[in-house]
Amino acid sequence: MNKRRKRKLSVLLIGIFLFLFIPLVQELRAQVISAEVFSTGGKELKAGILIKGDSIISLETDEHGKISFPYPYPKTGLIMIAFAPGYESDSARPGIDSKVVFRLQEMKELPGVEVKAQAQAAFLEKTAVIKTEVINRVELKKAACCDLAGCFETQGTVHPQVSNVLSNSKELRILGLSGIYNQILVDGAPTILGLSFPYGVSGIPGPMVENIYVSKGANSVLQGFESVSGQINVLTTAPENAEKLKTSFYINQFGEKHLNAALGFKAENHAEVFGIHLVDPANRRDRDGDGFLDVTRLQRKMAFMNGTWESENFKGEYGGRVTLENRNSGQYDYDAGKNAGSSRIYGQTIGFHQFDGRKRLEFGISQRQRLLLQLAGQFHRQESWFGTLRYRGTQGLAYGNLQHELIWNGHLLRTGFSQRWLDASEQISLDSDPAGRNFAGTYLKSEFIPGFFAENTFSFREDRLKVITGIRADHHNVYGWKLVPRMMLRWDLTENSIFRANAGRGWRTLNNFNDHVQVLSGNRNILFGNNLAVESAWNAGCSFTQNFDRNGFSGYLSGDFYYTDFENQIFPDYGIRAREVSLQNFRGISRSLYGQLEGKVQFPGGLSVRFSYSYTENYREQEGIKTILPFTPLHRGLLALSWRSPGRKWQLDMNQHFYGSQYLPDTKLNPEIYRGPEKSPAYQMLNLQVIRFLGKTEIYAGCENVFDFRQLRPITAWQEPFSPWFDTAGVWGPTRGREFYCGVRLRLE
Repeated sequence: MNKRRKRKLSVLLIGIFLFLFIPLVQELRAQVISAEVFSTGGKELKAGILIKGDSIISLETDEHGKISFPYPYPKTGLIMIAFAPGYESDSARPGIDSKVVFRLQEMKELPGVEVKAQAQAAFLEKTAVIKTEVINRVELKKAACCDLAGCFETQGTVHPQVSNVLSNSKELRILGLSGIYNQILVDGAPTILGLSFPYGVSGIPGPMVENIYVSKGANSVLQGFESVSGQINVLTTAPENAEKLKTSFYINQFGEKHLNAALGFKAENHAEVFGIHLVDPANRRDRDGDGFLDVTRLQRKMAFMNGTWESENFKGEYGGRVTLENRNSGQYDYDAGKNAGSSRIYGQTIGFHQFDGRKRLEFGISQRQRLLLQLAGQFHRQESWFGTLRYRGTQGLAYGNLQHELIWNGHLLRTGFSQRWLDASEQISLDSDPAGRNFAGTYLKSEFIPGFFAENTFSFREDRLKVITGIRADHHNVYGWKLVPRMMLRWDLTENSIFRANAGRGWRTLNNFNDHVQVLSGNRNILFGNNLAVESAWNAGCSFTQNFDRNGFSGYLSGDFYYTDFENQIFPDYGIRAREVSLQNFRGISRSLYGQLEGKVQFPGGLSVRFSYSYTENYREQEGIKTILPFTPLHRGLLALSWRSPGRKWQLDMNQHFYGSQYLPDTKLNPEIYRGPEKSPAYQMLNLQVIRFLGKTEIYAGCENVFDFRQLRPITAWQEPFSPWFDTAGVWGPTRGREFYCGVRLRLE
């Protein structure tokens, strides 16, 4: 580590130490807030209490409706809310050393009156310290959203990128960086890792998604050490909110069909939801005449369940998922049952089964303390053919996190211990390989990573300035101790003007073949460097958000800037030798610059407009020469319009995407016939959809890529699929072309 990086690390560690362990700069005097809750008739009520200040704190009175607890002063922005079953809630602003008395009005049933409110679509979470975009079910209905990768059609923060055009595996990019540098959580647990990474994103059905939380840059240390470019937390169907029955059916013009069904059960302290997800493969199709199928033939069977339960001091969540999946593609007449591994007709077959389980327990020790235990596990077994290359892989993954939370002087301290275990075995067979590759063998990866973390949330200046400081230390069984410091700041300049900043470090370990599955998909020989180390980087960024709500118009305007500096990066290099791709440590200058301007306006009458523009520059410097890394558009834009009729019977949605030119992998060493361009052209894509609401039924139809833009013949050396020049890594744009689809959703409350 050079002196500049050591100095940067020292400064950040000193700052975090000061915020975590040295008494606050300004003295905070803890006082006691007391409250009593009665009905309007004078009856004592046991009630719930919410305190809204630097964070939202949930408490409960005793049987006689009384409560008292310490809270720091001076405070002027606190709001206390009391609520009880069968009574209307009430709110008040507590004073110093004073008692708040609530008298709740009993609810009266008004027959024949139905109150309806339209839920807000995608929005920025106003109370979050780090800028967080929330994508909910209302927003997800604006596009087909067959899988998780399709859930980002209406926003500009996350960019789905195809990593293998034949298997249609995808990654989700934030800040323009490869998807391996962001952290994807499923119900708060990091389970899309290792062998399951290339297929985990497209393996989560869209109808199974309840909410998605997206944040950029360095995040909380609570969930782990990997987040460099950002974090995506996917919350699946919540049992307490699930309908008694929810079904959906989708079909597109290629003949691919999706069926989803879920049943919900609720009791007094318990709720469960059970669901299935089935996909029937598309028809064969080859429009550009290269002899290869344009659409991957996907077959999937999935069953899942989620559950919750509550008792006096405990709250629990649990869930499980079983997935059986097969993806087949290649030359038009390829049949996986007959031609797998054949050297006469080229095809790719990816088949796997996967079992996921998770559990989360929350125990309330007192009004100011609680314990959280999170457990998750996964088993993944895969057998695949990439032409004549046979791939077999098995992976077991277990994750545990024990966390203690303490409210002290109104601040929130989280400390805990985490443990990750991963054991993977990959076997590569290259018997009678016409391309002459020589990396066959068995590759083992075993990780045992215990970690310790501490994170504190502070509030200053009457809750207008909030700071989160965190640090974690993890011990890898091969690479030893790794330190991850992070800091996040939120400053409310005014009620509607918010400045945020975040900085920190992240690291990750290499997965030989699944981080860049497009390398495995082609026929190039793979060269692994000696002593491959962990990838690590520093990330820092800031954002400014201006909210507005006036004369029926509401929305926000926001600008971001982020800077990423890699200490070590392992990225596929195609330009060293012909017919080979190199994976090796790069400790020189490797950086990313990212800026984004985005906004949303909600007009009176049901029209909403979202727009974004982002600029991304990912580059390396070697011997004074600056090289732009491939597959990242310098410019990217989005315009999304959504209109819902006054009677809420119709909804129209339009998304216009603009992608600037991208640098492509270096192919100058290829024979002239197999050389590709240095850069891709800029292009646009327009998506349209209409929904008809019929009570509990919704009928929708749409068209993606209305103007039918396609990257023709994206495969290099498609004429000779068994030659060393065959390569699927040159995909920069859509290959399926225009896609019409329709579907129906039905729900019973």
